[in-house]
Amino acid sequence: MMLDSGSPEYYYDFAETPVRGGLMNQLLIKTCVLRMLFHSESVIESSRSIRNGLKFVPDELKKTDLVATLLKLKNANIDDELRQSKTNAKIVLDDKKPFPFPLTVLTSDYLGIKNDVWNQ
Repeated sequence: MMLDSGSPEYYYDFAETPVRGGLMNQLLIKTCVLRMLFHSESVIESSRSIRNGLKFVPDELKKTDLVATLLKLKNANIDDELRQSKTNAKIVLDDKKPFPFPLTVLTSDYLGIKNDVWNQ
């Protein structure tokens, strides 16, 4: 099993509350134009570019990623989680407990961009 997560210290101390999508984004989502654009391979590749093009991800998982992307385009739960990231991080930090099992943490940079805050 693999977990995709971030450091609660980072989200509490440094993460900014995300801004809601602009009018144009909302219009593209509500009219399903954005979903239509995702039929284009270039749009799909562009959406993956900020994640290293998913170079090492098997094709089957790339399909799952595309479905997840389309499902979360306008999802109130995800929007709320992002807005609540600082509050949620505080809850985790206030109740820190060690895991009762061994855990290996794998980390990576963000496409070669150095971020001293994230690497603390």
